[in-house]
Amino acid sequence: MTDTAEHEWELNRENIRPLRSGRKVKSINDVFAGDKITMIEAEKRFEKDFEKAKVSDNPLDICLHYVIWFEEHFPTGKPSYLFSILTRIINTFGYREEFLNDERMLKFWMKLIENKSDANVDTFFERAYLAGCCRRLAKFYVRWAEIRENSHDINGARTVLKRGRDNCAEPLNLLNEASDALEMRALRNLSDSEGDFIDGSELDMQRLALGQLTGLGPNHEAPVFRNSFKKPYSLHSDIRSHRSESAKKENTFQIYQVRK
Repeated sequence: MTDTAEHEWELNRENIRPLRSGRKVKSINDVFAGDKITMIEAEKRFEKDFEKAKVSDNPLDICLHYVIWFEEHFPTGKPSYLFSILTRIINTFGYREEFLNDERMLKFWMKLIENKSDANVDTFFERAYLAGCCRRLAKFYVRWAEIRENSHDINGARTVLKRGRDNCAEPLNLLNEASDALEMRALRNLSDSEGDFIDGSELDMQRLALGQLTGLGPNHEAPVFRNSFKKPYSLHSDIRSHRSESAKKENTFQIYQVRK
């Protein structure tokens, strides 16, 4: 591979659509440096693989392999096309009893959501849940809770994670960790919002307390005790007045009359 081909991903990175699972640099370089596959060819391949999946004992592997292949060969993304084929895959295999809680089917649901950015994402989770899909998969509820939290629906996120526990989703520790992390973030956000609020009455009380300090010594320095019987006054103004009087005394001079 030439030096140019090895850095194809850098030359095209602004056009590459990121995936939650990440991308392989080598695959990206191979796609941009090699022969391009057209959408017509990709569509024909899907129809061929989809027909194989319908008569296969393991249809999800065939479909998932195609989706991964397509994402690798079209790194710039074709969300509308992916959404259409993912919808067909889910409608054909997603509601079968043996695939309801299959992690491969969860991947199809997640990719369906990722490729429909203008839709209400929460609706897709509700649709899957009401259809009985992914109810025993903890990852399903964790991702759903993340979506609600990102929409500032903290109580909704808590409800989703509780649903996961009620449905005995596994692994349980994944749900517990997600719940703990959610509560920590909620507490941190609450603390930050309270820190932004300044109580004016509290500041007034602080000023009152500081105003009751009586200066000691020639420089009228602040003491370590408080005189609660004195009314508030400015320590600095008292120092200034004291220094002003001292200055007057120092600056005055007397004319002595010499006796004859």
